[in-house]
Order: sequence, then structure tokens, then C-alpha cells
Amino acid sequence: MNNLFMRAYSKWIRDAFYIGQSEIATSLGISIGTYSKMEQGTKIMRDEDFKAIIHFYEMKKGSYSFCFDEKKERKRMD
Repeated sequence: MNNLFMRAYSKWIRDAFYIGQSEIATSLGISIGTYSKMEQGTKIMRDEDFKAIIHFYEMKKGSYSFCFDEKKERKRMD
């Protein structure tokens, strides 16, 4: 998955959920500095890291989910 997308989306969703970097870092078992560097792009965010971040949000709010299938088209709700 595109690293720029993962970084931007991780920051956007963290802001949308009003979650601090420390809460996510703790749940992932990494330091706040490491998580901050991933969001800033000074440390590579691996696909596994992004999936763990998404899982954090899915557990935090049951109605949230993320589709990892990049080929899947969004279905319109008309």
C-alpha cells in the first residue's frame, strides 16, 4: 500500500477520533516517538503497522471498518 496514503490516513483518522498518539503507540507496543515518526514520514510505515492501526480503530468503534482490497469498487448507496 502507498506509504504516503497510510501516513496521511493514519493522521486524519486519529484526528477524527480525537485520539492521542500515545494511546495508539501504547496499543501497538511502540514508543510515542516511533509512532510520531511514522506519521511524519521519517520512519517507514509498513503495511503491518497500518493494519494494526486500522485494527485499533475497528476495536475502538465497532461501526468503523476499512477495506484493504484496493481493487474493490465502492458501491453507491442510492
